[in-house]
Amino acid sequence: MTDQHIYCIHDRLYNVADFVSKHPGGTNVFANLKSHTDITPMIYSYHKDASLIFDVLSKYDISSNDLSLVTYNTDYKY
Repeated sequence: MTDQHIYCIHDRLYNVADFVSKHPGGTNVFANLKSHTDITPMIYSYHKDASLIFDVLSKYDISSNDLSLVTYNTDYKY
């Protein structure tokens, strides 16, 4: 598994490497994002209806599959 495009969103890890080329905003959206960072605020600031994003993200969720990865503690409340 490549870890180039693993991001934390609401304390869950997602490997979106397979999605980057399909992102409607293009691959440049991910150009300056450091892997393994929390991008929760970006989800809400760049998407009109963030709830739609979570349907797509569900298939990229790796939090429960690989417990050896770094976990993140955040206190975001929306």
